[in-house]
This record gives sequence, structure tokens and C-alpha cells, in this order.
Amino acid sequence: MAQRFRIIDGYNLMHSVGYARERYGQGGLERSRNRLLRFLINRLDLEERRRTTIVFDARTIPFEGVREQKLEEMTILFNKAGSDADTLIEELILEHSAPKQLEIVSGDRRLQKAIKRRKGIAVESEDFARILRDRESVVPGSSQDSDLPPESKEKPESATPSQSDTEFWLGVFGEVNVSEEKSGTIQQKKPVDRNLPANWDAHVKKLIDDLGKDSSTEQ
Repeated sequence: MAQRFRIIDGYNLMHSVGYARERYGQGGLERSRNRLLRFLINRLDLEERRRTTIVFDARTIPFEGVREQKLEEMTILFNKAGSDADTLIEELILEHSAPKQLEIVSGDRRLQKAIKRRKGIAVESEDFARILRDRESVVPGSSQDSDLPPESKEKPESATPSQSDTEFWLGVFGEVNVSEEKSGTIQQKKPVDRNLPANWDAHVKKLIDDLGKDSSTEQ
């Protein structure tokens, strides 16, 4: 049986998983997005991640001008100015070379109709979130508790992004020296392009491991 390709409506799934909020303080949206990505990394195996694209509305992006990146083999996309995530997902559906093997994860009726017109598969975000929550983590040593909805464990939202969130997004969208960041002497370099170096996965994995340690110490 052919492997499915998957496109996830990022903020729609964020609501279904329980990481979204009615209001966000400074850096709050980035933290929620961060949690969703960690949730997916913990529960999708390598082959699934290679065939997964997550699309976010670009209300805020970690670094201006960086609208596509790879994280643990998943593709992360932000829509361009003057457009929205739904429009971008519709374009991806129309352009896909094997739409019958394409799965769209979203509760948005517009997107569900768009994929069904091309004989693809529509999955409700609520159903997808439930399926993933029932899975065991595929990341050795990770804690399922670290992915509980914010209302079940999260401390009051800080007015500024946490150190772990800063490291996470700097690591995804620009090469940084984490030890320099911790010492307060960080110098942000140019955002990396799509052609990532061979050691990128190991670099990101270290950042994810660091984030897991941060999460365990906060509990």
C-alpha cells in the first residue's frame, strides 16, 4: 500500500490538541506553535515526518523572510503576505502529483471539499489529535506529560519568550551557538536556506533534547 502524504492545517490542529489560547501575550503564539511541533515530532515516525507538511498562518514568523524550513524531516510552511494558510493549502492540493495519496488534516470545510474534489482524504483535526494522543511516544526518553494541554500543567504565561523557546526557533531558522545564547553574548546569523547541511538533523535533535530537559525540570 502506498504511503500517504499529509498536509496539516497548523493552527486548526493546535486548537484540537489544546495548545491554542483565546489571547496571547508576547511570544505566546510562538510557544504554542513550538509545543505543537514537539507533539508531532514525539508521535510521528521518521517516514511519516518525511511525508508531513505543516502550514501556519504567518501572523508571526520566527524570522522575517523565512517561510519554509525543515524540522526533524517535517516541512514547515508559512503563507506569504496577502494570502492565508487555507489558500496555500488549496494551492498545495491542486499542485500535488498524487492527490489520491494526499491526506489533509483540518476541520475547515473549505479544505475538506478541496481535497475530496481531487479524490484525496480529509481527516478532522479532532480525530487526528485523538489518534496521536493514543500513540506511545516514538522519541526515546520523552515524557508524554510534556505534551498535555496547557490548562493541565502550564504555568501563567510569561510576557517574554522563554530561553528554551528562543533556542528552539533560532535553531530551526538560523544557526546559533547555544552556549553563547546562554551567556548573553549571542550573535544571530543569517537564516539558513532550504538546502540544509548534512549535520542539520543532529543539530536540531540536540536542540529538541535540550527542550525536553527544560520541560522535565519545569514540572
